[in-house]
Amino acid sequence: MKRLYLAIPVAYYVFVLIYTFNNIPESVIPAVGTDPFVFDILAGEVIARGVMLKGFSAYFFTPYYVYFYSFLKLFISDHILLFKTIIILQMLLFFLSINIFYKLIKLLSNSGNGALVSALLYAFYPLNIFYSVLPLKDIAAVSLLIIYLYLFLSVLENGKKSNIFLAAIILGFLVTLRGSFLPFILIGSIFLFLKMDIKKGVIFFVVAFLPIAPLTARNVIVAKDFALIYPVSGIHSYLGINEYSQPHYVPVKGIRGDSFGHYFDAKKIAQYESGKRLKDTEVNAFWKKKTREYIYKNPLEFSKKIAMRFLVFLNDAEISSNYSFQYFKSNYLPFKPFNYLKYGFGILLATGGTGFLFGSMKHRKFILIQLLILLTVTLMTYVTGRYRMPVAVFLLIGQSALICSFIEGKFTRIWIIPMVVLLVIGFNPYFAYKSTVANNSIRKHVYTSKLIDIYKIRGGEALEAQYKHDKNRFLESYGLKSAR
Repeated sequence: MKRLYLAIPVAYYVFVLIYTFNNIPESVIPAVGTDPFVFDILAGEVIARGVMLKGFSAYFFTPYYVYFYSFLKLFISDHILLFKTIIILQMLLFFLSINIFYKLIKLLSNSGNGALVSALLYAFYPLNIFYSVLPLKDIAAVSLLIIYLYLFLSVLENGKKSNIFLAAIILGFLVTLRGSFLPFILIGSIFLFLKMDIKKGVIFFVVAFLPIAPLTARNVIVAKDFALIYPVSGIHSYLGINEYSQPHYVPVKGIRGDSFGHYFDAKKIAQYESGKRLKDTEVNAFWKKKTREYIYKNPLEFSKKIAMRFLVFLNDAEISSNYSFQYFKSNYLPFKPFNYLKYGFGILLATGGTGFLFGSMKHRKFILIQLLILLTVTLMTYVTGRYRMPVAVFLLIGQSALICSFIEGKFTRIWIIPMVVLLVIGFNPYFAYKSTVANNSIRKHVYTSKLIDIYKIRGGEALEAQYKHDKNRFLESYGLKSAR
């Protein structure tokens, strides 16, 4: 039976993958303005300008992920095949993370049966399935987070010193995927210092910055700007905290809702309002200052916004962005069962939260500190389902603690109280995000379906010509031209 914990989800994911490649066009040929569409454009710039991106600004995107795209583009010219390859490679990484999640829970609980059940629940968490069939970085980030936690905790638990280097390197790459993981470097260093010795804490801190250092050096050498990775946290903070902001994403006037808009439009407005030419780090500082000014002038309003965002964040309802899980559940066969199986963020909140309170778990403090910091950083920007994914990982760990305790016969009636309270919070319809992206999802489906029809009827060259035309129009809307 234990050997099946990986075979069962792998078989299911292969089925979902085959279905996706044949029936979900928005997965294999992304719509204009979505992240994969933008990554593809930027990957072309890397190929044309070189790895250092000569003549380009500081990074305003996820550098290594774009380099990953560009590496594949050197060998794959067909865009459908390119995006399929990205999905397959990321799914393989996710399969590895299922096995690592099993080991992680076994390390935290010493319960083989509990770890087995927990690994299956991790594998079949609906949003893991959803993001595994999209050419986005989110499932890769989730997988690397699981691997990092296992490697780091194996150091604390068993003294595996060699894992310090691996854990630090993986955390460094995680930070380049999502900046909200940056505080984890300091947390890890402090725990190693307290639990082991100062030398190991320093080594971890230094090694974690090794994947980041080349990106900083490139920004300094080429862009003449000292940006650690990508200086866009300022505009993201302002988008989340301003006079008109809501718990979810609401566009700011004059700033389009994609990666290019968050950089080029935000920079244009910052330079206009300041009356001078600004470096990217100065633009970043400009938007951070505007955010602070709003908070200082409106502390009560800010507090209300954060409180409401917190409750919306905890709610089971989907918070859609580029892609809608609700749309997938309504239209695509592998996802339709999730209309009836209510295993989502609300259930994770109740079981994971109760698990952190009463479940059997080693290193609870380390895991909780990271969860709270991650949650705090996330709440300072707008909320989307994608941004909840790392938090879901920690709730899955909390849920595992509850499962292991239950298997060990440690169930008590007191568990029911926090579980009911958290269920009420998680499924309260008043705080449920009212999705406004249904029409956007339909438009994306119609657009990508037309591209697939072009591919089937007129062939790959016709598809590539149309896709290139659409990319050029997108760039022209920003006054830009492709280097390729």
